[in-house]
Amino acid sequence: VTYTLTTGAYPRRWDSVDLDHDPLDATRWFKSVPLSSLQSAAKLADIRFMAQATNTQGAVGLATNAGTFFTPHEPFVTVSAPKRATTLSLVNPPSSGTYRSGTGTLSARLSEDAGGVSQAAAGRRITFTIGSLRAYGTTDATGTATASLTLLALPGSYQLIAPIESETVFFIVAPTGGGAATVVTTTTSPDGTATAVGLVLPIGSYNVTVRFGENITAPIVYDATSSRYAGSDDGGTVAVTRAPLTIKANDASRRFGNANPTFTGTITGLAPGDNISATYSTTATPTSPLGTYPIVPTAVDPGSKLGNYSLTKVNGTLTVGPPALVFTSNRDGNNEIYAMNADGTAQTRLTNNTAPDVAPVASPDGKKVVFTRTSGGNTDIFVMNADGTAQTRLTTNAGVDMLPTFSPDGKKIAFVSDRDGNNEIYVMNADGSLQTRITNNAAVDTNPVYSPDGMKIAFTSGRGGNQDVYVMNVNGTGVTRLTTNSAIDRAGSWSTTGKIAFVSTRDGNLEIYVMNADGNGQTRLTTSPASDVAPAFSADGSRIYFTSTRDGNAEIYVMNASNGIPQTRLTNNPAADSLASGS
Repeated sequence: VTYTLTTGAYPRRWDSVDLDHDPLDATRWFKSVPLSSLQSAAKLADIRFMAQATNTQGAVGLATNAGTFFTPHEPFVTVSAPKRATTLSLVNPPSSGTYRSGTGTLSARLSEDAGGVSQAAAGRRITFTIGSLRAYGTTDATGTATASLTLLALPGSYQLIAPIESETVFFIVAPTGGGAATVVTTTTSPDGTATAVGLVLPIGSYNVTVRFGENITAPIVYDATSSRYAGSDDGGTVAVTRAPLTIKANDASRRFGNANPTFTGTITGLAPGDNISATYSTTATPTSPLGTYPIVPTAVDPGSKLGNYSLTKVNGTLTVGPPALVFTSNRDGNNEIYAMNADGTAQTRLTNNTAPDVAPVASPDGKKVVFTRTSGGNTDIFVMNADGTAQTRLTTNAGVDMLPTFSPDGKKIAFVSDRDGNNEIYVMNADGSLQTRITNNAAVDTNPVYSPDGMKIAFTSGRGGNQDVYVMNVNGTGVTRLTTNSAIDRAGSWSTTGKIAFVSTRDGNLEIYVMNADGNGQTRLTTSPASDVAPAFSADGSRIYFTSTRDGNAEIYVMNASNGIPQTRLTNNPAADSLASGS
C-alpha cells in the first residue's frame, strides 16, 4: 500500500508499506504499524492510499479508483491528531464596561492554536447572549463575528456569553462494572448546549464521560471535521433503575347466571418495542353469589423484558348483579324457581327442594326474590337473594299465603291470604313483620300489584259478581272498579309509565290487554287461540313478558308494550315455564 498526506508542508510525498497475508483468510491482506509521516493528519480525509499488487510473473497491478486515490473502509484505520487550543475573546464590548440602553454592536474573535501557531477560525457561528437577549454572527476570515443587539433599558449588571454552535460532542456511556461503552454523538445548539437523546440502557450503573473536539478511534468513527479544540471534559454517573410499569384491570359487570365477559385493562409505562401484555381473570363463576369479585391482571412477557420494570398490578372489580327475570319451571321434575336474561339466555335454577316453589317476583333493585312454597301441607311466602341463597320464610300461619309482590321501594310486600276465611289482600314489611289485612268482604280479592309511586294497589275482586280489576289506596280505602264487563278480568302488572296490564276473557279466551290507570283506553295486545296470561312489564315499561300455551305447553314470551308485536318466545322445553300471576 502506498500512501500520502494531502495537507501540510510536503503534500503528495508517497511512502509504502508491505502487507501481510492473513493465514486465516485468503482474501485478506493487512498491516498494523504506526505511519509516522501521517501523524499531522487532522482527519481521515487528509490521507490518500493506493493499493499495488505483484503477481507470480512479476506483473504489477495498480488500483487507483479511476484515477482517484481511495481510502479504505474507516473501521480499519485509526487516526489521531493533536488537539488545537481555541480562544474566544470579546472585541466589543470589552470584558467589562458601562453602556446605555439602545442598539449596540457586539463582536468577538475566534482563533485556534495549531502546533504553536495561532490562526483565525473562519466560518464559525457565534451566539451572543446578554440576559434573556440573543443575537448571532458568523466569523469572517479574521475570525471575527459581529451582531447587533438592543441593550436592556433597565440599569444593572449582565453577563455576556458567547457559546459556540454546531460543534461535535461525544457522550461515552460505560457500565461501572466494565463492559462495552455506548457512544452518542451530537452537536451543540445555538446556546452551546449538547443533548444526548434516544439512548436506551439496561438496568445498572454507568459512568458518563463527555468529550469535546476529539477524534474517536476506529472502529467507532464519529468525528469528521470539527476535531479542532482542546476542550475540557466533564462527566458523571448515571443509575438506570427499574422503570415503573402499571397493569390495571378495568371494572366489569354481568348478571347472575351469565358467563364472565371478556376482561380488559390498561398498561402504562411500557417502553417502545417491549411486547409485554396482560391477561385478566377472576374466581367468579356463572352461579357465584351476587356481589363483587376481584379481576386480577397477570403480565405476559414473551420477550423477557419484565425485569426492566417495577411492576404494579391494580385489580379491577367484577360486579355480579341480579338476573333480569325470574320464573317457575317444572323442567327438573317439580316446580322450582329459575332466572334468565331478558332475551331468554342464561337460564339458571335458583331453588332445589322437593316442595314446589312458584310465583316468584323480584324486588325493584333485583337483589331479592319473593315467592310461594308449599311444604308439609301449608303454603307460605318466602324471600331469598336473587342468586337463590338465604331462603327465609316470612309467613307462618295455617292458612294459604300466596302471590306476593314488592312495593316500588322494596320495603313492603303485598300478598293474598285465606287466614281469615277467604282470600283477602294483606301487606307486611319486607322482613315479614307487621302483617296487616287491607281488604275485607265476602268475595275473593287476589292478584295485588303496586302503582309506580307505591300509593295504590290494583287487584282482582269478585265483589261485583264476576272477576274485575279494581284499584285502592295502600291502606285499603278508596276502592274503585276499573273494568265492568261480564267477562273475567284479572290484574297483572302496573308499569312505570302508568299503564296497567291485565288478562281478560272478553273476546272468548284469556288474552292480554292494557289500559290507563283510570280504566280508560282498554286495548287488546294478544290474539292467540291459546291462553295468554301473567303479564309483567319490564322495568322501563317498554316490554311485556307473559306466559302462553300457544306452542302446546306453557312458555314465556315477550312483546312490545305499545302494540303487542313482535311476540317472541324466550323459553323452549317440554316442561311448563310460567311467570307469576300478577307479577
